[in-house]
Amino acid sequence: MFLYITYWFPQAYRARANAVFIMGAPVTIAIASTMSGFILGMDGFLGLAGWRWLFLLEGLPAVILGILCFFYLVDGPAQARWLSAAEKALLLARLDRERAAAEHAAGGRSVLRQLGHRNVVLMSIAYFGLISSLNTNGTWTPLIIREIAPGASLIMVGLLTTFPALLGAAAMLLWSHSSDRRDERAWHIRIGLLIAAAGWLLVAEAATPGMRYGGLILVSAGSFCALAVFWTLCGSLLSQAAGPAGMAQINCVGIAGGSAITPFVVGVLKDWSGSFAPGVLFVAATLLLTIALVTLVAAHQRATAVVLEAS
Repeated sequence: MFLYITYWFPQAYRARANAVFIMGAPVTIAIASTMSGFILGMDGFLGLAGWRWLFLLEGLPAVILGILCFFYLVDGPAQARWLSAAEKALLLARLDRERAAAEHAAGGRSVLRQLGHRNVVLMSIAYFGLISSLNTNGTWTPLIIREIAPGASLIMVGLLTTFPALLGAAAMLLWSHSSDRRDERAWHIRIGLLIAAAGWLLVAEAATPGMRYGGLILVSAGSFCALAVFWTLCGSLLSQAAGPAGMAQINCVGIAGGSAITPFVVGVLKDWSGSFAPGVLFVAATLLLTIALVTLVAAHQRATAVVLEAS
């Protein structure tokens, strides 16, 4: 979907477009967290366990909408029936100018050489840290809340999980608008990551339950704000020909690490220590690594832009 957005939206609108799409994640967390408590209460209904009802009722809408999208979504503005000829021409001309600039910045490198370029490799590793934060937030937040508020019912845990997600969605919309308006990407990513890292530190080390819960709010807001802008920066590193493979590479590295390694590490550390603190400190460390990698990419981009202008 992040690649698909680049086929439709010029750079000046891309962070906001990403944010609207990504809003599905925190809004889903908010809605599903509340609903899940009630659905789990259906345990035994029609002979099915509560967790089976959870998979059925929350999984079927995604399957149905996925099929509808296959028939509804078109490849680009040129095929859009809802745009006039003038609107198509204006949008395509702007996208073509930006693609030409990206080709120039790529310096005629082949797709394979672009995939192996230092910036693409660094952003692939950087995405690992961001996905680690997002997945830990999505996977472990209900259990962290149960640790913060022992004895809370499943419904109350769901309600407490909802609030950080909704604030994260609102913050992401404002943050992406700021990034587009200022035409600035790297600082918006780094500040979001720093906020998320500070949130995980509060979750791990804060003395009171209220402060730990505040840390979860910072985690949600910071992680989703950084994600909305992250893919806009990635798109600027690749030519149109290398875009699909490049974004796939970044996504695969991030998802493989953040979805496979981090949940395992957090779980092992939780079993070893009896607390979530060591695991979330590990996640905070991956975010600091991501900040450093984004800084290196941004510095290289600035240096390259100076050379291109001089030539």
